[in-house]
Amino acid sequence: MYEAETFLDKRKIKKVYIVGLIFFLLSVGSILWANANWDAYTEVRYSLKYGTNVHTGLAPILYGWGWGFAIAIPIIYGLMWLSFDFKNPSFAVNRDGVFINRELFKKTFLPWNEFDRIDEQDNGELWLYMKDPAKIVKQQPGFRKPFLKQTYVKDQSPISLENDGDFVRINELILKYWHKSHV
Repeated sequence: MYEAETFLDKRKIKKVYIVGLIFFLLSVGSILWANANWDAYTEVRYSLKYGTNVHTGLAPILYGWGWGFAIAIPIIYGLMWLSFDFKNPSFAVNRDGVFINRELFKKTFLPWNEFDRIDEQDNGELWLYMKDPAKIVKQQPGFRKPFLKQTYVKDQSPISLENDGDFVRINELILKYWHKSHV
């Protein structure tokens, strides 16, 4: 079906999740430390702004930030995991067009006539500009639309493809088929 395709790099995803795990463990550690050392590192002061006594010091700060990160990290990483698609390529190309399943695009095939222009940068990176990004964004599922609209409709940003790994072959095919379709 596709002449060249690339899938998500599981090693990169694993590294990102390890970083998240480290931040999560640091958050839990700061909560535990704050609880164990609350009395030694906390002062109670009267706040004119709030009109009541407030806890200040290192322990309340670490406790608050620790809980914030301990709640946010699993939610953020869980949403990231739900957006990954390991069964389909993240990007693919054939003589009819390109398949995009990344950068918030969900299983979207764009024929060559949907592109306004394709620019090759000095570093070999390709920038693909859509003719009518609003039409393509409209086809995308729910929560993605505002982000895609901002990036591709309002900012008129291109879809950018690096020039390394699997993308060397993909970029060659894109240029080949783009020139054939616009001769």
